[in-house]
Amino acid sequence: MGTTSSHRRGAAGVLAVTAVALTMASACASPQAGEAVAAPGPPPSSSRTAPPSTSSAPEHVGKATKPLTDAGTALKYGQEAVVENPLGSKIYTIGIVPVKVEKGSFEELRSAGIKIEEKTSAGRVPYYLTYKMVNRMEGAVESMTTPNRFSVLDKANKSGTKLLVIGLGGPKLSSCPSGIPPRGWSTDQEHTTCEIHMLPEGAEPGSLHYRLDTGRAPLTWTP
Repeated sequence: MGTTSSHRRGAAGVLAVTAVALTMASACASPQAGEAVAAPGPPPSSSRTAPPSTSSAPEHVGKATKPLTDAGTALKYGQEAVVENPLGSKIYTIGIVPVKVEKGSFEELRSAGIKIEEKTSAGRVPYYLTYKMVNRMEGAVESMTTPNRFSVLDKANKSGTKLLVIGLGGPKLSSCPSGIPPRGWSTDQEHTTCEIHMLPEGAEPGSLHYRLDTGRAPLTWTP
């Protein structure tokens, strides 16, 4: 994994960790306030094998208010799928509703203060995936991150690359606002967020996949 063109101390560490596991970023050096860095992340994979664990099984947070959507279900944008979102020792039940995938530009991202290497952007075009999350559990949630399981596929059914952006106090991109659900996220409350994905130049978005657990077919959305 390459580093940003800037050789400021800590940037290389941020990018290296970004490509492996987003949750480890806080343990590494971070960008300066008002800055953000970006790097291509690993494609979601259904073939990952979890290491053996001696800890107890993850605990479901609250009783689900809707049944889970069957693996392999095909949906249209705007239709909700109910999934489990495992985070550490807890499992959350949420609804996910893709809203739109819109073409962006690296010029816009750089203007927002996001530092992107030329080799990261070369031959690619960014697309903004906007989707809603819905709390489908009884009771409020105090803290939860967004899932990292979406892939944007082109019309040839080839998966794009997600662009991971990290920055403490960094700028907000008005055309693709992102963030985690608020504290006290209540039952049936919606939260809208956005991700940046990249496709090769000349390719157009086709379908959207959401990776489930190993061995289970992904959920699919089309416009």
